[in-house]
Amino acid sequence: MIKNIILYILVSFSLGLFAQKAPNWTNPSFRELEYPARNYFTGFAHDKKEKKESIVEVTERAKQYASSELSNSVITHIKSESKIHTQEIQHNKQTAFKEYFDSQIETSSDVKINGVNVETYYDKKTNDVFALAYVKRSTASAFYSASVEKLLKDIEGNVENAKQLIAISEKNKAKEELLKTTPLFKDLKYNQDLLSAVDNSSNPNLQLDKTVDLYLEVKQLNISLEQGIFVYITGEGDNFSLLQNLLKSSFSKNGCSFTEDKNQADWVVSINTSTREDSQFHGSHFAYMNAVVSLEKRHNKQVVYEDEISQKGGSMKGYSDAVKVATKDMSEKLSENLMKHIGR
Repeated sequence: MIKNIILYILVSFSLGLFAQKAPNWTNPSFRELEYPARNYFTGFAHDKKEKKESIVEVTERAKQYASSELSNSVITHIKSESKIHTQEIQHNKQTAFKEYFDSQIETSSDVKINGVNVETYYDKKTNDVFALAYVKRSTASAFYSASVEKLLKDIEGNVENAKQLIAISEKNKAKEELLKTTPLFKDLKYNQDLLSAVDNSSNPNLQLDKTVDLYLEVKQLNISLEQGIFVYITGEGDNFSLLQNLLKSSFSKNGCSFTEDKNQADWVVSINTSTREDSQFHGSHFAYMNAVVSLEKRHNKQVVYEDEISQKGGSMKGYSDAVKVATKDMSEKLSENLMKHIGR
């Protein structure tokens, strides 16, 4: 009898000794002490394993709940900090920049915090499952500060490339370069939101002033590019004025503008024309429109296209009208050939 009692005590002691003890973080008081809000973002979840559930299923669910709670805490900080950001921007920039401060982060699924750790504990006796998600503010801050710095450099690179392309009259390529900044600004805002949440709005690593200046510069460059490509057309000869007007009409439909000041042009089109009567057949009159054409980039006088074109036209109204028909047909051919270079 005594032996059985001793054996029972030893077994009970062994089971108690080797039973997994609940971690301290399951205690709210310990969590507040070990993971203070000034240094950490945390999320805690407590769930119950159902009979038909596996431990893996309920543990994964608890981890998601804890992570979601952490994310919601971050969102609360983002929304409050966003108001402070807007107030920090100078009044003359605030209106134009307002759309940038509209947070893209609204739900916990929008938040992917770098450096989050998740711990779990399963109590076999009670079937309770606990999960703790936590991230150290300083660790996350360092990551998002570096991300903000890199994104700003990438945007600066695109802006500088666009300005250089504008300087050499490559406006369409400049537009493409500026278009690349759209997703970069979106990523930048996302990282600044998270940085402001894990740190604070006064953090110089947010680089808000620099962001504002770049954002407004991109906006202004896009406005200037909306004016289109400027073309200067010069030349002389038979029916030149008609050909010039027809080309302007066609170029305008392709987004080009025209200037009388050669120094303001992106492209210079030079055309020398001549006409000649050809023949008459069964009441139809035929004539030729001839043109020597060149296209050059105004900034460096590089000739990118030159050609001699002869176009035949016919009309029942006489040679003069036949020349007009030839001129119209030539303008269509010329416009197509020139826009292949201008529209690049």
